[in-house]
Formats: sequence, C-alpha cells, structure tokens
Amino acid sequence: LIPVAREGKIGASAMTEFNAGSDIFRMELALQETDDMIVAKGKKLFITNGMIADYIILYGRLNNGQLAAVVVDTENQQLKDFRSTRVRTYGMTDAFVSRLIFDRVELPKENLLKGHGLDIAFHQLTEERLVISAEALGDTMKKLLYSHAYALQRKQFEQRLHQYQVIRFPISRKIRELNLLISALIQYVRQLDKHPELAGSKLMAANTMGLKISTTELGFESSIHCFRTMGGRGFTRQYANEIGLFDPFCMIHGGGSNYVLEDSESRRFFKYKPPRREIEDTLPKVDY
Repeated sequence: LIPVAREGKIGASAMTEFNAGSDIFRMELALQETDDMIVAKGKKLFITNGMIADYIILYGRLNNGQLAAVVVDTENQQLKDFRSTRVRTYGMTDAFVSRLIFDRVELPKENLLKGHGLDIAFHQLTEERLVISAEALGDTMKKLLYSHAYALQRKQFEQRLHQYQVIRFPISRKIRELNLLISALIQYVRQLDKHPELAGSKLMAANTMGLKISTTELGFESSIHCFRTMGGRGFTRQYANEIGLFDPFCMIHGGGSNYVLEDSESRRFFKYKPPRREIEDTLPKVDY
C-alpha cells in the first residue's frame, strides 16, 4: 500500500457483495490458499473507485473459513481473470461505484494481510466513516449556503424570506449543529493522527459510527430544507440540485447503512449489566 500512501496511486476496498451489504459477515467471495498463491473467486458490488483502482483490499472467506483480506494489484485494471464495470448511480457520480468480478484470480501469498479479516474491516471502517462524515459536512455546507443566501435576497409578501421564523430557525439550527459536528470530526481525526492504534478501539469505532449517523442525517435534512427554501429554483440545474437529495442519501448508506448502525448503537446503549447485588443473589448458598 506504499504506492497509495506515497505516490498517489488509487486504492479501493472491496467488502460489499450481492448478499452481504451492511451485514459484511455474510461475505461469500472465496479465497483459496495453495502452496504459493491465493486464488480469489467471487463478485463484489458498490465498490468506490473499483474500476479505476491500482490496488484493492479484497475481503473474502479464506479456505471457506474465517474472513481474510488480501491486497490486489490490478496492474492498471489489466489483471488476468479480473473485470470491473461501472454501476450507474443517481448520486455521488464522482465515486466511480463499480462491480468487480474475480474469476479465479491468482494472487501472491505474501499479499495476504495478517489477522482476522473482520478486525481489519472494522479498523478500516472507523477511518472510512470519518471520511464519509467529512463528505456529508461539506455537502451540508453547500446546501446551507444556498438556503442562507436565497433567504437573504428572496422577497415574498413584502418581506425577505429570512424574516419568517419558519425559514430562519431551521437554517440557524442546522448551522449550529454543523459547527458542533465539525469540531467533533476534527477532534477524532487529531486523536487518530496522534494515536493510530485507536483505529482498533471499540470506543473510537462507536464514536465514529455515531458521527457518521449524525453528519449524514444532517446533510439529508439540509437538502430537504434547501428545496423548501428555494422553491422551484431549487430544481433547476443552475443550482446543481438535481442530485441534491441523492448525494446525501447515498452517504446515509455508505460505510454501513444508518438503519443498521443505529440499531447496533441502540443495543449498546441498552445493553443490560446486572448490578452486583443481583449477581450475588444468583450465587448458590452453601450451609456448612
């Protein structure tokens, strides 16, 4: 992965499959180990940068057992028995969302990453959710800029739109939320830069998961309010809002769907821990 980090080569991560979306444990792609090779056979779907990637971290089942990860050098997309095609999406068109096919692709055994694939995936998802959060906050800024500027200049019923509380209050509230989430994002990124080992921390994983949920939901809500504020003009290409709802909605599902993440988060909040007294009451009493 040094060429990606130092030379600007394009990287991708291939987790999602037809039957394994947010539930990545259901991956079916096979990684069969031979004496000196890893043979990859299976398909991946909705892979960002998949069709232009120089290197791909590919996840699958090692010898039909535990999840594993292997680095794939696509050889400028000319790797033998490997094919990639673009999946046309309505939103995030610059993400080059792709479908990948590995038809018994032979990979060097030394490209197999050490450790359990699930641990590697969760480590990566922690950082990925920070990236998605940054994207969502940038998209939120754009939509709030449109809403704020339009509310300042547009006049209806002899008053500027910002003079109506129903227009002004949602914009100011979302700006307040935006500032708080930007501060949280910067704080988490600084912590990871200073202590890279935190990428494997359960607490950091929970924090980035919550941040991703909050930022993407804010982006989606800001888009809806932008349409409401701008009225018919919001639907013109001049304001690039023809994808105004699709981009933030795609972010809601990237890096794990918010619906699944919120369920996981709520389970953690309501995880029952019996008090000490209750634990002691369950211990058998022995009469001597």
